[in-house]
Amino acid sequence: WTLSFGDGSSTSGSGSSVSASHTYSSPGTYTAKLSATDSINGKTSSSSVTITVTGYSVTFKASGLESGDSFQIWLSNGAIVTLSSSSPSATVSGLSGSVSWVATYTNNGGTPSPDYGTLTGPTTVSISITY
Repeated sequence: WTLSFGDGSSTSGSGSSVSASHTYSSPGTYTAKLSATDSINGKTSSSSVTITVTGYSVTFKASGLESGDSFQIWLSNGAIVTLSSSSPSATVSGLSGSVSWVATYTNNGGTPSPDYGTLTGPTTVSISITY
């Protein structure tokens, strides 16, 4: 059998069961196709399925924020996330590839940690304030 993932990659094997996993590097619509050849009579059969990849999500969570404190998180894809003591978490969806981020902190003079990073897949980023 051969399993083509629709993005130029594939995997092959033999036997009566197919088990494979694949990670798409970009959002899009892909057609995955499984082709199997009977080892006794040589007949080939195929089946396809359409897969839609929408990207990954990242949740930003802030702790240690006091009243009036806020973060602005700037992502290299153009998104801006604001976290505050009244709204300490936010999720950004539809990300793809590598996305860099930088957090700026306003008010009360604390130091954010971490204050920058790179995202490559689904995760939760926890940012805290140290006074």
